[in-house]
Amino acid sequence: MDSTPTAFDKAHTGLWTSLQKHLATVYAAEAAYRQAVAFAPGVPFAAADATADQLGSTPTASSATPCGTFLRTKPRSWTS
Repeated sequence: MDSTPTAFDKAHTGLWTSLQKHLATVYAAEAAYRQAVAFAPGVPFAAADATADQLGSTPTASSATPCGTFLRTKPRSWTS
């Protein structure tokens, strides 16, 4: 029997190695996330359950500037 790896074997080995690297990154991110939220037994939680103080001073959808308006308006510091 020939012990020389085929092109398929090489591709299979390369893909398996690549997958293991990517999974290691995913597992590391998951471990970091679990460590970061270990203090909060209720995580994940619904965003609707958060108070305004927890969310910070983020403008609401009704008070936010529509996308196009901001881009079409010149700052006051610009001169004509």
